[in-house]
Amino acid sequence: SDADALMKSTHALKGTVANFHIESVVDAAKTLENLGRSNELDDALSKLTTLQSQVDQLIPEIEKLITQPAA
Repeated sequence: SDADALMKSTHALKGTVANFHIESVVDAAKTLENLGRSNELDDALSKLTTLQSQVDQLIPEIEKLITQPAA
């Protein structure tokens, strides 16, 4: 189901971004995961927009980590 797919994908994303200790992204993913778990998809699109915005802010930080020389 869509709710199950939402729950599983955002759970995986939440675990990945938790490694970067960026709580706003983790919280946004957790919110979507919970919506999927409870099969409440009415608000999912707006929450997905929030998550996308948070991830968009995280990407440049990850790119910096990848391109900086090792200490």
